[in-house]
Amino acid sequence: MGIKWRNLFGKSYKPMQSAWVGGYPVYNQSDTIHNINNGYVGSEDVYSIVRRIARTAAMIPLKVYTVKDDKALKIYEHSVQQKNYNTQTLLRKQFLKTKALEEVPDSHPLQKLLDNPNPSYPSTEFLEGAYTFRLITGNTYIHAPLLEFGVNVGKPIELWLTPSQWTSLQVSDEWPRRIIGYRLQLAELVNIPVEEMIHVRYFNPQYSYIGNELIGMSPLRAGSKILDRQAAEMDYSVNAFQNSGISGIVWNEAMRSEDIEQGAVGKMKADFYNEAAGVHNARKLLFMAGKMGYTQVGLGPVDMNILASEVKTFKKLCNIFGVSDRLFNNDASGSEISVDVAYKDLITNAVLPEVYALRDALNSFLTPKFSGKEKLYIDCDITGIAELQDDMKDMATVFSSLPVMNPAIIAKAFNWEYPDDLDKYFIKQGYETIEDALSGAIQPLPVDTPL
Repeated sequence: MGIKWRNLFGKSYKPMQSAWVGGYPVYNQSDTIHNINNGYVGSEDVYSIVRRIARTAAMIPLKVYTVKDDKALKIYEHSVQQKNYNTQTLLRKQFLKTKALEEVPDSHPLQKLLDNPNPSYPSTEFLEGAYTFRLITGNTYIHAPLLEFGVNVGKPIELWLTPSQWTSLQVSDEWPRRIIGYRLQLAELVNIPVEEMIHVRYFNPQYSYIGNELIGMSPLRAGSKILDRQAAEMDYSVNAFQNSGISGIVWNEAMRSEDIEQGAVGKMKADFYNEAAGVHNARKLLFMAGKMGYTQVGLGPVDMNILASEVKTFKKLCNIFGVSDRLFNNDASGSEISVDVAYKDLITNAVLPEVYALRDALNSFLTPKFSGKEKLYIDCDITGIAELQDDMKDMATVFSSLPVMNPAIIAKAFNWEYPDDLDKYFIKQGYETIEDALSGAIQPLPVDTPL
């Protein structure tokens, strides 16, 4: 059974609705196209949050290693999943990584593919796009066409991002359902076999007879009402600034509507809109002759508490993506989390999970195709992350306090180059065994020595 493109992505994109039906608000349908057009492209708040995560993640390099110790690698992978980055755990993870993996030269074919995925996109731009698609739509599709001939047959030489909003799945009929193919619907229909597609997705609990559970669930799906609220707040604020006009009318109590000619009514309306509408008339009062009275017209953004509402809405959007609003020019102070802690929380709770998800997908798809006698493994290098530098300093302090040291292990932990003759253990001066201390250092006193 193949899932049709419209079944996956719903109806075509519609403008945002703001009507009320039966006293209930009307919300937009949160499909992939809507999340891109009204979310990432149409909302500066969503754009700021997603781009902060994606750009930060794209700056973390992906490196290729050969596996030296499978057992240490399994322990290392388990420790990475815990997302704990204090000094003790960071030291243990780096030690396990140096024990399990050894970096390959930059000339390795797989490393060259990661560094130059295709002629159109450099590595950082490609990675930013890969992380952005999953954050917005819940899915990242990477087409890796395989060579059919030559010495590199069965290996990909290029990686291309496939737009999530135009990609659909073909799913098997039987349970459990499996993906049996991909379809790209742009100017023409392109069928992509499973063997040539890297698919990174979020978990989706919405099982259905057409296999929706195989499509990642976008964070904006859960936050669709928040996204609509944010758009409504922005529309109201802009409309209030552009069309707020006067704040009230000072009217003539003596003049009755039946005493006014029909032609004069039209002129009064024209004069009213000329003097009352527009930004240049904002918060002014419109005066009329005669005995005076006053009627208020509308409320401004401050009166409607829109500004405070926008702050709360932005906090909710940040919560959806697992980041702190302190990273986005929030001037709050007091007991709230500090900016330094917020940056580190961005790395550990938002950025690294995205990097590790892509890493795992690349390991499942790419490394078996390039591995020969030596087993390959792709991993991210976190030693250059500025937000973790304090922990790296603490890790150096731990190394310096140890009575036994291995320069090679320390160099690997900090991703430094080192000569092969330093891969040995050294004991710091001033230490000796108890046996040596008892046998040599303590001399018996002479018999005739007075006490």
